[in-house]
Amino acid sequence: MKYSTVYFALLIAALYVIQIDQSKSFNQFSDEFTQLLDDSQQGSDSFTTRTERLQKMALLVHRAEEEKVDIEKMVDTALSRLDMPASYAPALTHSLIRNVRFGQQHGLFEDGNAERISRGEAPSIKNGGYDGDVAEVDQVIPHYLAPEISTNFANLVWKPKAVIEAGTDDLDVATTIQAVTELHSSTFLTGHSLNRVIHSLKSI
Repeated sequence: MKYSTVYFALLIAALYVIQIDQSKSFNQFSDEFTQLLDDSQQGSDSFTTRTERLQKMALLVHRAEEEKVDIEKMVDTALSRLDMPASYAPALTHSLIRNVRFGQQHGLFEDGNAERISRGEAPSIKNGGYDGDVAEVDQVIPHYLAPEISTNFANLVWKPKAVIEAGTDDLDVATTIQAVTELHSSTFLTGHSLNRVIHSLKSI
């Protein structure tokens, strides 16, 4: 009985330490993500600046997933801290996860790419097709259809540079429908732009 009591006490202590470590990891990732999302901390709101920030967000989310951090909670926490609408969470979260999966499938977080992303450079594609090309950030919904979301993080997506230059992937239907629905729900996409996007999708 004595040994069982000691074992139980040690187990509780170990679980408590793990819980503290997980909380510390969450706070660190949450703080860094909030800073990347905060326009007032990042200066210019140009497409180039937004591109660099999106890439850093994707790298951060990739690392956070490796540490078992709750990504949805991290996004919700950042939006709350910055007084941004909670309705933006689904659009932003799905965009980040979409870009992270693309990055994982194409080796964008491997072999020096993390350093390139940290410097604001486009990462090299290592596998999954288009090997040797670089991944650049493009818009899910083009500027001419919805200028008000042209630099919105939920409207930015990694693609191979060759695909962007060829102009062969202007409107990916499934991705566009999800982005349009969520951005309109979060009030970032106007009704006028929504109608333009729907009209373009019908012509595909």
